[in-house]
Amino acid sequence: PICGLNICAVYSRGKPSGIGISNKTNGLNWSYNPTIIALPDDDKPMIWLSHWKINACQLEMGDDIAVGVCHD
Repeated sequence: PICGLNICAVYSRGKPSGIGISNKTNGLNWSYNPTIIALPDDDKPMIWLSHWKINACQLEMGDDIAVGVCHD
């Protein structure tokens, strides 16, 4: 079974407001909306790392998933 996902996003303008994951195979959806996030100076790139623990039977090999980063 899959026990977690590591998500990495690089951004330079605006600020990401959240991450969404959709398991299209079984209809489960997860979202994360942090309250504090760093803003880059002078359009320099920033890296946002996020680790998601996944419970057993929520994500399996071969599942069709979509991952998205939302911006304000």
